[in-house]
Amino acid sequence: QQVSDQVRNTGENAEAVALRQKGIEVYQADQYEEALKLMEASLEVDPSDSTTIYNIACLHALLGHPDQALEWLDRSVEAGFHAPAKLGSDEDLTSLRGDPRFEAAVARARELSGPAGGEEMAIARTLLTRLLDSMGILDYAATVTSTDGHSTYSDSLSVLVEDAQGNPLYPVLAGGTPIEDFTRWLPREATSFTVDSSLSVQALYGFVRDTVQGMGPAGEQGWQAWEDAQLKMDFVVEEDLLSWMGPTSVQASLDLDAGAGWILLMEALDEEAAREGLDWALELIPEMIAELAAQAPPLAMMQMRVSPTQNAELEGFHDVSMGMMPQPMVFGVRDGWMMMGSSQDALLAAIRTASGEHESVRANEALMAKLLVPDGPVQSIRFTDHTGDAQEAVAILGAVAMGGGMVASQIPDPDEREVVTQLLRILGKLGPVIARIDFYDSSASYTRFDGRAWTTHAVTHYVPPTPAEDGGDGGQ
Repeated sequence: QQVSDQVRNTGENAEAVALRQKGIEVYQADQYEEALKLMEASLEVDPSDSTTIYNIACLHALLGHPDQALEWLDRSVEAGFHAPAKLGSDEDLTSLRGDPRFEAAVARARELSGPAGGEEMAIARTLLTRLLDSMGILDYAATVTSTDGHSTYSDSLSVLVEDAQGNPLYPVLAGGTPIEDFTRWLPREATSFTVDSSLSVQALYGFVRDTVQGMGPAGEQGWQAWEDAQLKMDFVVEEDLLSWMGPTSVQASLDLDAGAGWILLMEALDEEAAREGLDWALELIPEMIAELAAQAPPLAMMQMRVSPTQNAELEGFHDVSMGMMPQPMVFGVRDGWMMMGSSQDALLAAIRTASGEHESVRANEALMAKLLVPDGPVQSIRFTDHTGDAQEAVAILGAVAMGGGMVASQIPDPDEREVVTQLLRILGKLGPVIARIDFYDSSASYTRFDGRAWTTHAVTHYVPPTPAEDGGDGGQ
């Protein structure tokens, strides 16, 4: 019966995985003695990790210690490193091949490994265990909801377990910084916004890396392939992106004199690195689109054009146009933030608000009357205007039906074409139904985190019904 490599009892301790990863990095630099020390330190944290034990066997083999290598190899197999194919092909173990003890270890691994396809099950089991263990960070949650007039209020509490700081998810969830002044970048013209500092993207990336590498040889090989791909692109995510990204972001929709607009700001801990990353992206993406368009000519309509912004207040920024856009978007780095906006006016409104030259959202009396305003720092705060949601949904539905009709007309099979056409007709009839879902006015919330628990206060406002809708006499 054909067997498949399986690795069990590995990747269950985040601290041990982190030490093992450092050992792998040193090993890749051919510093075997130092790598062995790191692997031994990892094993002290998690003595049962089969992958770490296997790595120690490999390092002893590379260092010319055959007896110790074979002893550790036997231990790795008994600990759960049931990977006969890996043992048979790993170049680190070349010096051991031909030794009866090595062949016995391979035979034992083959005996303990499962049938072909079992590796996928082992990976799935390891992943599920990792995720379930991480989800155990939450102790309990509670919510209280009340109604006042045409508004629904809720107060929620989510509490972590006492030893949450030892959970690999804790650095992800607790990596944000309190927001002192959420209105700093929000101009008076804001209609909806989110200011958030909840997660650490660096810690999230580390959690994903440790989870993948904790799946055994397949996971480690997969992650190595990802790192090799980054090197080929000359863009290393941790160094060229995550190194400068702060936890705070600002998103807002604006109602400007020239029409609707938007802004997106991401905190930049290192402005120079952020600027280099942006320049790299604005150079690479147009090239990628051009290459794709050479094979699929319709994509030429999405050609991206980048040019310096012609505005003294936005020196160093870029105008970015795509397809038939009526005006270019604007991208740049300034004052500790990477900034993107639908137009120069949109970004200038935010920049001038932060400098005190323009009124902030606090001057928007209608919005502030619906907003839940915190009395101190928060992890996140949101406000969404829902008054146009129904009409936007109807417009999207109409566009899908129209575009779908054009696609359907090109279907060669008449039966299939008729089925798609009928479905599109049904879709078109949903418009009037969706248009009546117009009773949502707005929603708002803010969240605080004290290191152990999140408290969230939220409200949803509804459009008051007209007298006729409310059961009145309709004005007779």
